[in-house]
Amino acid sequence: IEEITTGLKLDFTAVGMNDDSWSYGDYKGKFEGFNWNATSGWVNNRLRINAGASFAIDYAPLAGTPTDKGRTLEFEFRTTNVNDDNAVICDLRENGVGLLITATKISLTSEAGVVVENEFKANEDVRLSIVINKTSGSTRKGLSLIYANGCVSRCENWGAGDSYESNAQITFSGSLGAEVELKAIRIYEAALSDDQILNNYILYRDTVAEMLESDVQAAYERYLDARVEVYGEEKAAKRPQTLM
Repeated sequence: IEEITTGLKLDFTAVGMNDDSWSYGDYKGKFEGFNWNATSGWVNNRLRINAGASFAIDYAPLAGTPTDKGRTLEFEFRTTNVNDDNAVICDLRENGVGLLITATKISLTSEAGVVVENEFKANEDVRLSIVINKTSGSTRKGLSLIYANGCVSRCENWGAGDSYESNAQITFSGSLGAEVELKAIRIYEAALSDDQILNNYILYRDTVAEMLESDVQAAYERYLDARVEVYGEEKAAKRPQTLM
């Protein structure tokens, strides 16, 4: 278990934050509509984005050509006070192409209309990782995947001429349809592997104690099961059966 920095372009974490400013390198966060109290702002290592509030970063994670080097987008959060499953909390699409996160679903759409999507439960912490592989030169060329809590959940193939390019910048918003408790955003200009996605899920728990809890081993077992379901038992069977 170690920090993965190769290809890292953006790293936001709410853990330990307590003021009304945030930056990472040249990128800055913009806070609007926060009350900075127990229900709005930094609370328990999360950024609580209440109805009418938003948090934006002047960075477009799908800009350029994501399929050249690959791209990985990781978001950890929970949705709360959900009154509308279709309420948009983050929209990274341009002309219908890109990533959309609603109160209970994440979906990635290519220019050719290839969609990979995954549902999640409101009021539960979830770490969602989206991996777009390269067009060529890798064993998973032309494959996009969604992972939930370190485990592969969905994947779809796309053609060599397809694109995921979008210049939409990151904005998480709360509304009467759904509010958000945002913990982390991590963007790589690289396609992380299954092992690296699991590594990040384990590494970025709130405390070392959580990293060492028995549910981490359970997460690894779910990881093995997910590989069986998504890739087929023959590939997954080659994995070791213990985490450490």
